[in-house]
Amino acid sequence: MVRDAKGNFYGTTEFGGDFDSGTVFKIDTSGQETVLHSFSGTSDGLNPYTGLAWGSDGYLYGTAELGGDFHQGTLFKLNPITGQVSMYSFSDAQNPAARLTRDLAGNLYGVTTNGGTGDRGTIFRVLP
Repeated sequence: MVRDAKGNFYGTTEFGGDFDSGTVFKIDTSGQETVLHSFSGTSDGLNPYTGLAWGSDGYLYGTAELGGDFHQGTLFKLNPITGQVSMYSFSDAQNPAARLTRDLAGNLYGVTTNGGTGDRGTIFRVLP
């Protein structure tokens, strides 16, 4: 889970939500839980189990292991206020498998378990 400046926590569930394909949720300082996004298991992704990272732009970023346009996983960007999500579907790289990490310049990095040379996975960079 990650925390914002107001003390709210944000996280993901691998399963659950409207389609049992995972969620992004918020727990506010009073303990109230809100589902910000419920994954459909298709175009927006399936099983977002790796957690979230804050982008330097104030959005939450994460990955879903499966789903997307090519059924090889998605990278998502979520507005923590509105819950609006934008997606990138992996095609050459497949199955993102670890939490995104941010460097000092604000870039986010992640890994996939498949794709790349010899189909042994890739390292990718996200420019928020």
